[in-house]
Amino acid sequence: MSRSDSDDDVINVSEITDYLYCRRAWYYRINGEESSAPQLGAGIAHHRRYETRRVRAVIYRRIFAVLTILLLIGLWLLVRAWMNGSTGK
Repeated sequence: MSRSDSDDDVINVSEITDYLYCRRAWYYRINGEESSAPQLGAGIAHHRRYETRRVRAVIYRRIFAVLTILLLIGLWLLVRAWMNGSTGK
């Protein structure tokens, strides 16, 4: 379904959503080009894989941040104990 000339100045919410999700699909849709089912399925699979990798990256970054903080706390405690002379002597 392509946009008519009278609709050129009107943008609806679903168009914005489509554009934000996938600009290429939005462009094809407003110009009346239908994407084939295999290409659409491949695009959906690609987006799912991308989202999975993105979520994993966020989780790994958070784990790394927590481990870094724990390491720094451990080092601080070790230095503090060493400075106080209570290293087990």
